[in-house]
Amino acid sequence: MKNSTAHSDTYFDGSDTPFCDTTKISVVIVNYFKGNQVVECVGSLRKQSISHCFEYVVLDNSVSQSEKEVLLQGLGSDVKTIFPCRNLGYSKGVNAAVKCCRTPSHVLLVNPDIVVPSEQAIETMLTEMLGDDRIGVLGTLQRNPNGEVVEVARRFPSFHKLFARRLFPGSYMDSHLLEPLLGENPIDRVEVDWVQSSFTLVRDSLWHGVGGLNERYYIFMADVDLGKRAVDSGYKVVVTSSVIVFADGLRASRGGIKSIFKSRALRVHVLDAVKYFVSAWIPERICERRTSLVVSQNS
Repeated sequence: MKNSTAHSDTYFDGSDTPFCDTTKISVVIVNYFKGNQVVECVGSLRKQSISHCFEYVVLDNSVSQSEKEVLLQGLGSDVKTIFPCRNLGYSKGVNAAVKCCRTPSHVLLVNPDIVVPSEQAIETMLTEMLGDDRIGVLGTLQRNPNGEVVEVARRFPSFHKLFARRLFPGSYMDSHLLEPLLGENPIDRVEVDWVQSSFTLVRDSLWHGVGGLNERYYIFMADVDLGKRAVDSGYKVVVTSSVIVFADGLRASRGGIKSIFKSRALRVHVLDAVKYFVSAWIPERICERRTSLVVSQNS
């Protein structure tokens, strides 16, 4: 496993928690018609205790003049904004944003609707990651506005399990994976297969070692694939109980079998899942040709 070497010089900021003077974090947000939430999200991130380590990049997939105006007016000059002429999708959008960063760094993937209550949240995440060289992907506990714990961590999917979750919504859940982090005597963290990329810190050596997100996937299976490649590279995927964030609770991929005919996002999720499972048996180049044919036939 390749370890990062950019963390040798550390200093203390007056507290008991060390962090690295040379460490930078690329904060990446991909927007799709949530401009106002992006502005609020970046505003809250500026209050983080180590915000001076951040480089903000927002890529707008909305292809909307009104969204562009919201972002340009609401975000400061310290935020690099990218406005592609077409919707790149999530995976390509994230990779394009990271490539615009000035220096290689850890990558913090943030959804526009994320609210971070603690100003020490990202410092805590960084400290945990730097304290264990084997952590490649670090997620946090996440709650909906009603306090419900979000199923941010899961086992690698199987075809029958994914199909069953669509046929019987609410079945085959992996919420038990987070139970050790909850309750009266929670443990510090649990190791899982993959985490939802709504608020996720990725080690620099892992990110640049695997080339970022797999652009084979338009949106939904990219975080699954990242978890798999992290594990294959000798890293751990971890969820910590030390940080809790909140989100609006809306999932683009929610719904059962019938919803596929009504929701374009859900159809994209199914196509991405097909690519994921097909890639397990067919070489990548052949898989790309076959799945691109499926997309073109359904567009």
